[in-house]
Amino acid sequence: MSNQVSAYFRKKAAEKAAADIPKSKKSLILQVISKSSGTFTIGKWKIDKDESGHTGYNGNKRAWKVGNTSTKRIASLDKYENIIGD
Repeated sequence: MSNQVSAYFRKKAAEKAAADIPKSKKSLILQVISKSSGTFTIGKWKIDKDESGHTGYNGNKRAWKVGNTSTKRIASLDKYENIIGD
């Protein structure tokens, strides 16, 4: 039961993070358009490798960090580019 509650709140955090990313940078509500490796920018948005090894609400490991170039992380992505956390 506590795992379900934890997953619920982690998903809500991912949804909130997704709301902060412009629609033009997302292919789906919880998925970001990106490349497959390295650090790169899309306009004022920056995507970096995330090597923390932490998992998101869906159980997948964090692979990418998304933020705008003037601030820190806005959201975390899994290897499938799904937004899985803040």
